[in-house]
Amino acid sequence: MHIDRMSKLLALASSSNDREALAALRSLRRLLATDEMDFVDLANLLRGDGRAEDLQLELETTQQQLRQARGALRSAQAGSQGNQTVRELRQQVRQLTVENQTLKGELDLLSEELEEWRTAHSTMNTTLRQYSHERLQLKSKLRQKQMEMERVLGEVRGMINLTSKLRTFVDSKMPAA
Repeated sequence: MHIDRMSKLLALASSSNDREALAALRSLRRLLATDEMDFVDLANLLRGDGRAEDLQLELETTQQQLRQARGALRSAQAGSQGNQTVRELRQQVRQLTVENQTLKGELDLLSEELEEWRTAHSTMNTTLRQYSHERLQLKSKLRQKQMEMERVLGEVRGMINLTSKLRTFVDSKMPAA
Protein backbone atom coordinates (compact mmCIF):
# COMPACT_ATOMS: atom_id res chain seq x y z
CA MET A 1 0.00 0.00 0.00
CA HIS A 2 1.26 3.48 -0.89
CA ILE A 3 -0.18 5.35 2.08
CA ASP A 4 2.27 8.29 2.06
CA ARG A 5 1.74 8.91 -1.64
CA MET A 6 -2.05 8.58 -1.25
CA SER A 7 -1.99 11.08 1.59
CA LYS A 8 -0.10 13.62 -0.54
CA LEU A 9 -2.43 13.10 -3.50
CA LEU A 10 -5.51 13.57 -1.33
CA ALA A 11 -4.03 16.78 0.05
CA LEU A 12 -3.42 18.00 -3.51
CA ALA A 13 -7.00 17.07 -4.41
CA SER A 14 -8.19 19.81 -2.05
CA SER A 15 -6.42 22.44 -4.13
CA SER A 16 -8.46 25.45 -5.24
CA ASN A 17 -6.84 25.00 -8.65
CA ASP A 18 -9.31 22.68 -10.41
CA ARG A 19 -6.73 21.29 -12.81
CA GLU A 20 -4.33 20.45 -9.99
CA ALA A 21 -7.11 18.84 -7.92
CA LEU A 22 -8.36 16.79 -10.89
CA ALA A 23 -4.83 15.66 -11.77
CA ALA A 24 -4.28 14.57 -8.15
CA LEU A 25 -7.51 12.54 -8.13
CA ARG A 26 -6.61 10.88 -11.42
CA SER A 27 -3.15 10.02 -10.07
CA LEU A 28 -4.74 8.60 -6.93
CA ARG A 29 -7.11 6.48 -9.04
CA ARG A 30 -4.12 5.06 -10.99
CA LEU A 31 -2.24 4.40 -7.73
CA LEU A 32 -5.25 2.58 -6.27
CA ALA A 33 -5.53 0.53 -9.47
CA THR A 34 -1.99 -0.79 -8.93
CA ASP A 35 -3.36 -2.46 -5.78
CA GLU A 36 -6.51 -3.54 -7.66
CA MET A 37 -8.59 -1.02 -5.71
CA ASP A 38 -10.82 1.94 -6.48
CA PHE A 39 -12.24 4.87 -4.50
CA VAL A 40 -15.05 2.69 -3.11
CA ASP A 41 -12.47 0.23 -1.74
CA LEU A 42 -10.53 3.14 -0.23
CA ALA A 43 -13.68 4.48 1.43
CA ASN A 44 -14.53 1.02 2.76
CA LEU A 45 -11.03 0.63 4.19
CA LEU A 46 -11.20 4.04 5.84
CA ARG A 47 -14.61 3.19 7.24
CA GLY A 48 -13.39 -0.28 8.30
CA ASP A 49 -15.91 -2.22 6.11
CA GLY A 50 -16.68 -4.67 8.93
CA ARG A 51 -14.35 -7.45 7.74
CA ALA A 52 -12.40 -7.38 11.01
CA GLU A 53 -15.64 -7.64 12.99
CA ASP A 54 -16.76 -10.57 10.80
CA LEU A 55 -13.46 -12.34 11.39
CA GLN A 56 -13.70 -11.69 15.12
CA LEU A 57 -17.17 -13.26 15.21
CA GLU A 58 -15.98 -16.20 13.10
CA LEU A 59 -12.99 -16.63 15.42
CA GLU A 60 -15.23 -16.66 18.48
CA THR A 61 -17.52 -19.23 16.83
CA THR A 62 -14.54 -21.42 15.93
CA GLN A 63 -13.19 -21.16 19.46
CA GLN A 64 -16.59 -22.20 20.83
CA GLN A 65 -16.66 -25.17 18.45
CA LEU A 66 -13.12 -26.05 19.52
CA ARG A 67 -14.14 -25.99 23.19
CA GLN A 68 -17.14 -28.18 22.43
CA ALA A 69 -15.01 -30.64 20.44
CA ARG A 70 -12.46 -30.84 23.25
CA GLY A 71 -15.24 -31.45 25.75
CA ALA A 72 -16.72 -34.17 23.55
CA LEU A 73 -13.25 -35.72 23.22
CA ARG A 74 -12.82 -35.77 26.99
CA SER A 75 -16.26 -37.29 27.39
CA ALA A 76 -15.52 -39.92 24.77
CA GLN A 77 -12.22 -40.81 26.40
CA ALA A 78 -13.80 -40.92 29.87
CA GLY A 79 -16.82 -42.90 28.69
CA SER A 80 -14.61 -45.40 26.91
CA GLN A 81 -16.44 -45.07 23.60
CA GLY A 82 -14.94 -46.68 20.56
CA ASN A 83 -11.48 -45.69 19.31
CA GLN A 84 -13.05 -44.55 16.02
CA THR A 85 -15.08 -41.81 17.78
CA VAL A 86 -12.04 -40.65 19.72
CA ARG A 87 -9.95 -40.48 16.52
CA GLU A 88 -12.70 -38.52 14.74
CA LEU A 89 -12.98 -36.11 17.62
CA ARG A 90 -9.20 -35.65 17.77
CA GLN A 91 -9.16 -34.98 14.02
CA GLN A 92 -11.98 -32.45 14.44
CA VAL A 93 -10.08 -30.74 17.27
CA ARG A 94 -6.93 -30.55 15.09
CA GLN A 95 -8.91 -29.08 12.18
CA LEU A 96 -10.61 -26.54 14.40
CA THR A 97 -7.27 -25.62 15.99
CA VAL A 98 -5.74 -25.00 12.55
CA GLU A 99 -8.80 -22.99 11.48
CA ASN A 100 -8.61 -21.02 14.72
CA GLN A 101 -4.94 -20.17 14.13
CA THR A 102 -5.65 -19.17 10.52
CA LEU A 103 -8.48 -16.88 11.59
CA LYS A 104 -6.31 -15.34 14.31
CA GLY A 105 -3.61 -14.67 11.72
CA GLU A 106 -6.10 -13.07 9.30
CA LEU A 107 -7.58 -10.98 12.08
CA ASP A 108 -4.13 -9.80 13.17
CA LEU A 109 -3.25 -8.82 9.59
CA LEU A 110 -6.53 -6.99 9.11
CA SER A 111 -6.10 -5.25 12.45
CA GLU A 112 -2.63 -4.07 11.44
CA GLU A 113 -3.90 -2.90 8.05
CA LEU A 114 -6.81 -1.12 9.69
CA GLU A 115 -4.43 0.63 12.08
CA GLU A 116 -2.26 1.71 9.12
CA TRP A 117 -5.34 3.11 7.38
CA ARG A 118 -6.45 4.88 10.52
CA THR A 119 -3.00 6.42 10.89
CA ALA A 120 -3.01 7.44 7.22
CA HIS A 121 -6.51 8.86 7.61
CA SER A 122 -5.42 10.86 10.64
CA THR A 123 -2.37 12.12 8.75
CA MET A 124 -4.54 13.11 5.80
CA ASN A 125 -6.97 14.93 8.08
CA THR A 126 -4.12 16.80 9.73
CA THR A 127 -2.65 17.73 6.34
CA LEU A 128 -6.06 18.80 5.09
CA ARG A 129 -6.63 20.95 8.17
CA GLN A 130 -3.22 22.57 7.67
CA TYR A 131 -4.00 23.32 4.02
CA SER A 132 -7.40 24.70 4.96
CA HIS A 133 -5.81 26.94 7.57
CA GLU A 134 -3.20 28.15 5.06
CA ARG A 135 -5.98 28.75 2.51
CA LEU A 136 -7.90 30.89 5.01
CA GLN A 137 -4.75 32.88 5.80
CA LEU A 138 -4.12 33.47 2.10
CA LYS A 139 -7.75 34.47 1.58
CA SER A 140 -7.44 37.01 4.40
CA LYS A 141 -4.23 38.42 2.93
CA LEU A 142 -5.91 38.64 -0.48
CA ARG A 143 -8.81 40.62 1.02
CA GLN A 144 -6.33 42.99 2.72
CA LYS A 145 -4.47 43.52 -0.56
CA GLN A 146 -7.73 44.13 -2.41
CA MET A 147 -8.76 46.75 0.16
CA GLU A 148 -5.33 48.37 -0.11
CA MET A 149 -5.59 48.37 -3.90
CA GLU A 150 -9.06 50.01 -3.72
CA ARG A 151 -7.63 52.69 -1.41
CA VAL A 152 -4.71 53.38 -3.77
CA LEU A 153 -7.07 53.44 -6.79
CA GLY A 154 -9.23 55.98 -4.93
CA GLU A 155 -6.18 58.15 -4.31
CA VAL A 156 -5.12 57.85 -7.99
CA ARG A 157 -8.64 58.86 -9.13
CA GLY A 158 -8.50 61.83 -6.77
CA MET A 159 -5.12 62.87 -8.22
CA ILE A 160 -6.42 62.49 -11.78
CA ASN A 161 -9.43 64.62 -10.88
CA LEU A 162 -7.19 67.23 -9.24
CA THR A 163 -4.82 67.19 -12.25
CA SER A 164 -7.76 67.71 -14.61
CA LYS A 165 -9.01 70.69 -12.54
CA LEU A 166 -5.49 72.13 -12.40
CA ARG A 167 -5.10 71.80 -16.18
CA THR A 168 -8.46 73.52 -16.69
CA PHE A 169 -7.40 76.32 -14.34
CA VAL A 170 -4.00 76.74 -16.05
CA ASP A 171 -5.62 76.70 -19.50
CA SER A 172 -8.06 79.41 -18.41
CA LYS A 173 -5.23 81.64 -17.14
CA MET A 174 -3.04 81.27 -20.20
CA PRO A 175 -3.31 84.05 -22.81
CA ALA A 176 -4.63 82.88 -26.14
CA ALA A 177 -1.95 82.82 -28.74
